[in-house]
Amino acid sequence: FPRVCDNTISNYYESKNYLKNFGIGLLVLFCVPIICILLLISSIGLSLGLILGVLYAVSIYLAFIVSGFILGDLIITKLFKQNISNILVGFIGIIVLQLLMIVPYIGSIIGIIALPLGLGTIFSLVFIDGRKKDKDTKIIEAKTIKNPKTKKN
Repeated sequence: FPRVCDNTISNYYESKNYLKNFGIGLLVLFCVPIICILLLISSIGLSLGLILGVLYAVSIYLAFIVSGFILGDLIITKLFKQNISNILVGFIGIIVLQLLMIVPYIGSIIGIIALPLGLGTIFSLVFIDGRKKDKDTKIIEAKTIKNPKTKKN
């Protein structure tokens, strides 16, 4: 949990990826159900379609938690300028997000914004950052391997 929270925070502090993650989240929000339905049609992709559907449903629930954590981090660091534990930051952000979503007309707009933002963040943390870390470790491994030089006499 602490590593995921730190990766989420660093993802936003490095280059303010709000718009990028929102776009990725919209793409995931609309494309994954279509892919899931196409997989469910074929007998070969049936089990993969079911697994993808379950993962999609779980990621929708987790998207609000991630969005709440991002909101909590913004509130604590920008408004109060304090550094507290990630669990408390997430708790504050989720409560504020849920309270904002209760407001009749504004709440639905906030929910529409929070869902793709959270989905995009989850997708970017799992797939994009994972590939970047694998690539970085391969580069580090390549630099540490030294070619033995043979001396000819």
